[in-house]
Amino acid sequence: MSEFITYQKFYNQGDAEAFAAFLDVKNIPFELERQRAVLDPIYIGEQSEPTYIVKIAPEQFEKVNVLMKEEAAKQLDSVPADYYLFEFTDDELKNVLTEANEWSQLDVLLAEKLLKTRGVPDAAIPLEALVAPYQPARIGTWALVAGYICCGLFPVYSIPMGVVVMVAKKTLPDGTRIPMYDKWSYNHGLAITVIGTLIVFSYLGSLLLRGGWQYYW
Repeated sequence: MSEFITYQKFYNQGDAEAFAAFLDVKNIPFELERQRAVLDPIYIGEQSEPTYIVKIAPEQFEKVNVLMKEEAAKQLDSVPADYYLFEFTDDELKNVLTEANEWSQLDVLLAEKLLKTRGVPDAAIPLEALVAPYQPARIGTWALVAGYICCGLFPVYSIPMGVVVMVAKKTLPDGTRIPMYDKWSYNHGLAITVIGTLIVFSYLGSLLLRGGWQYYW
């Protein structure tokens, strides 16, 4: 079987364990891990990252997607009255459908149901939401500036920062993994990595030439 990759992330341990238990009941092999993000928030721009991840084999993604949709359909009529989607406007609910891959199955089905209840025409998941290719993200200006500044002030740290941009992957709903960042961001990540590496080696070389290497032993 293929190497397990991330299927879903959770902020809450209880939610992660509940999902893991669901997979266990359905006889889906999985791995539950706790992670501590260090560099990714710098580039993604989030103040807090999900700390629990559930991994499954890529070839199981489609099966789990179907199971999750079936489970969500069972919960549709028992959603509490104060559930946040009930406060969404028609346009916000349409956005849930347009970006179906970014929402839970329950949210997608409920958004569709609410739009139909409100009499909104063609309230269904747009085909393009399911087949449109993922658009790689672009690093924000401030994160990019911070990366280049780090090259000069803390070159050792700039190297992994650049590498993150180059190797980060996004997992699509079907289990396919593609680059998270666009080519423009990749090129800057490469530049930051190269500059940081050159500065570090230049510094180490100067220490060696001046006989300062002895201080590191």
